[in-house]
Amino acid sequence: MADLRSDATLAPRARVRLSLAQLVDRYFFVIGLAPAVVCLAVILVYPVVANIAYSFTNLSFIYPDTSFIGLRNYADILTNSTFGFWSALDISVIWTVAVVSLQFLVGLIGALLLDQAIFGRSVYRVLLLVPWAFPVIVTAYVWRWLLNDQGGFVTWLAMTSGIIQQPVAWLAEANTALPAVVSVAVWAGYPFMLAAMLAGLQSIPVEYHEVAQIEGASVFQELFSVTLPLLRPIIVIVLVLRTIWTFNAFDLIYLLTNGGPDGQTLTLPILAYNLGWQQYLPGKAAAMSMLMLLVLAIAGVIYFRVSGWARKEGQNG
Repeated sequence: MADLRSDATLAPRARVRLSLAQLVDRYFFVIGLAPAVVCLAVILVYPVVANIAYSFTNLSFIYPDTSFIGLRNYADILTNSTFGFWSALDISVIWTVAVVSLQFLVGLIGALLLDQAIFGRSVYRVLLLVPWAFPVIVTAYVWRWLLNDQGGFVTWLAMTSGIIQQPVAWLAEANTALPAVVSVAVWAGYPFMLAAMLAGLQSIPVEYHEVAQIEGASVFQELFSVTLPLLRPIIVIVLVLRTIWTFNAFDLIYLLTNGGPDGQTLTLPILAYNLGWQQYLPGKAAAMSMLMLLVLAIAGVIYFRVSGWARKEGQNG
């Protein structure tokens, strides 16, 4: 009797363990991913949702009371010239277009050269990728020294070459600050373009180039009729990524000029930082970041529409 009771009491427990094991086995994929999903939600989703919520409040680090104010932050930023949204937007667009275009041009030229069978090609590849290895803070402070008007190498070289007659504070003068920052950003970021383009070039079958050469295509005809069309998927990806990264860039400009002189390098990310951490208005800063997201979304839609139209025209042609 004791054995029968023992079997009777153990049977339900065994069935529970079996059903639990089956449940875990069936949903093991979901259970395994759950911790990572929760971490991503806490790290990525929550800040975005909180930022959207803060943009509709008068949250301040000075005044304790916080209340819902609707679209007032957005209206103040867009209509009140004291916030400087439109001038910062102009500078951000100029900065982004200049940096991305020059990085793409330099990276493409470098990739085309390194794709050729030249002596020491491996060494050149390593050397040209060196700027990408430096942390942003190292890049910024090295270039601040190079561009210094008192003993900076760039100033000395320009004066020795006769380009300028007297020292120039490249990062502190209104006419040279933005071009100088753009130049530093191009130097620091072109290796990404170069590596991506070089990988794309090496994935193009050599037969395409051989056919173009047999048909008598010149170097430029081969470039625009064979190479660039086959690189189009990679070009689209790197241009979109670099546009987003450059438009949202904060650290390099902040370390070089802090948005100066006189707002000549004041982009939207630095303006949002100033609103949140210098004027202690995180509600306005949240609204500014949402407007930046809107600008990027509009630019992305326009770019993909134009890219899709160009691809259709090329296929029809």
